[in-house]
Amino acid sequence: MTADERNTLAKFRDAIMYVFEIHGLGYGEVIRRKLFQAELDFRRIEYQHRCPIEVQYDGEVVSTFKMKPLLIEDRLICDIKALNEKIDFYDIARIQSYLKALDKKIGVIVSFGKTRLEIRGIHV
Repeated sequence: MTADERNTLAKFRDAIMYVFEIHGLGYGEVIRRKLFQAELDFRRIEYQHRCPIEVQYDGEVVSTFKMKPLLIEDRLICDIKALNEKIDFYDIARIQSYLKALDKKIGVIVSFGKTRLEIRGIHV
């Protein structure tokens, strides 16, 4: 991991923990994402919402869509969830696919569940 990636990850961690400390658990994903984006804006951390992804097959683009997770400082993919259950294989596989499609190395899934905060790092 590069120094820039570590720096982005540290800024992300500080922002997510602040949102958790202030707002706790209980809100759904849409509100959580808006709270986190407001905190990123306040901290002047760059991010993209609805970043486009091209799906290719044998060098040809077969589909394009906009991913729901945030792309933070063009280095880190962050998916905000409010899951009742633990983060599962599908959530991880989806972020891994996004990382590969965007040629990024680091992803994080944050789940503000019913009873606890769960943070899962993903690296490809």
